[in-house]
Amino acid sequence: MATEVVLKYVQIIVVLTIIYAVNVLAQSGCMVATSQGQRAVSQNDLFFKTISAAPRCPQNIDEVNSLLANQFQNRKFLVANRGRNNPKQGSFSFFESFSGGTRNGEAGIFLGHFTGLKNIGGKVMIDLDQSPDNGKLVIELIAWDTVKGYYNFYELIGQGTVNQWFYRGDSKDILLDNQAIYLSQPAQFGQRLRCSGCHVSGGPIMKELAFPHNDWWVKSRPLLFENPQSEAFLQRLRVVDTAENFSSQVQMGIQKLEASTQYQALKKSFSVQAQLRPLFCDMEINIQSDINSSDRSGNIQIPLASVGGPFAGTSPMVISKSVYQGLLQKYGLQFPETKFQDADHGWLSPVKGYSDLLAIASLKASGLIDDKTILDVYFAAQIGVLMNKDRCQLLKLVPNTWNWKPGFLQNLKLQTSMVAKSMYQRMTNPELNLAAYQKAIGEWYAQTSKKLQAGDVESSFVQLLQNRKAVFESDISKNPRGQILEPGFRVIFPVKRL
Repeated sequence: MATEVVLKYVQIIVVLTIIYAVNVLAQSGCMVATSQGQRAVSQNDLFFKTISAAPRCPQNIDEVNSLLANQFQNRKFLVANRGRNNPKQGSFSFFESFSGGTRNGEAGIFLGHFTGLKNIGGKVMIDLDQSPDNGKLVIELIAWDTVKGYYNFYELIGQGTVNQWFYRGDSKDILLDNQAIYLSQPAQFGQRLRCSGCHVSGGPIMKELAFPHNDWWVKSRPLLFENPQSEAFLQRLRVVDTAENFSSQVQMGIQKLEASTQYQALKKSFSVQAQLRPLFCDMEINIQSDINSSDRSGNIQIPLASVGGPFAGTSPMVISKSVYQGLLQKYGLQFPETKFQDADHGWLSPVKGYSDLLAIASLKASGLIDDKTILDVYFAAQIGVLMNKDRCQLLKLVPNTWNWKPGFLQNLKLQTSMVAKSMYQRMTNPELNLAAYQKAIGEWYAQTSKKLQAGDVESSFVQLLQNRKAVFESDISKNPRGQILEPGFRVIFPVKRL
């Protein structure tokens, strides 16, 4: 009898052990949370599939790299957050791409993480900032969803003792957050995800997309460090890649999004005004500069987009370096944390974003606009003015119909502004065709280039300063959850000395 009781107790213990083990296994693995703290539904990107199958959530960038190592080719890139010539705070950002197949392949995952100064063994060093401080952004990541046809956005956020992964939303949520930009006053933004403030079009971004990639680690011009570096930082530095390769992968990522039928269908579900915004207004920006570093002798090559905008050509204009340095002195420019008057590359200028230009090309391919309309709208306003408010305001006159031009022209006739009158005249002038525009642009280029080479640079320099200021004042910089130029975190342009 005693033996039977013992056997029953053993059976009960075994059953309870199995139930406990099943419960543990059911609760193990990595749970990705929503912003509301619930378990995120399954997503069809390789990051979510990989992380949700892991026995535990990766807690830092090293664990993320280890988790993805078997499936992807990884590349690492580095940018100086406070400017190339201001490394003393140890503030840098690593950006990493993960592509299947070859290293040069299209990246399906992009992520960013950060560095700071840390006391290690009594010595202040640059180190990876992966600690789980409550509320801290540890890693930001986007991944291509093969079913949705656009990107999913994730964050690793510190919880005090551990880090937690969150699924924040996708490209659709970003477009919904930003659907009222320039179309409502005051500016209104959705609250779906913080990433909407910088990734305005819903895809990967790199502000310094064009060579020479000011403030980035470039093979021909590595970054500077003022402090010793930790071993974790040095391990990444030994394999850091040149910014030209990151630029290529970011451009491929933006192209992939723009070419997605699901993404195009999503954009076409918005009003015609919202679809035409990249033409009338500026939704994203990039930064261009002189290709030579400021410490080199010789002239300054001004990127043409900074003077003539995106449709005036690509050949740079040349100005005297001494004239340019004189203007830096005259207008009292200086970086707020150093004594440097200028960035690592001269004439650092915000220009219309690459994603905007691809969006305009898509509008043309769909038949909503044509080449003449593009040039009519753009050249109706003062050439070279970024964030042109007068032209952008005319977007509100566009009727919500596919055949929008007749109604738009009727509305333009009632306007008194110079831009409205110029746009009406251009759009109704059949002689102002592509050939006429090409001739006019060529004449403008020759005259402007001659003027600049002769030393008459100040008006263009003032426009450069106004364009920088306009980005910070634009609607795209009014989102309380984030801004494209990341003020307070990144220092990009010199400002007037106080």
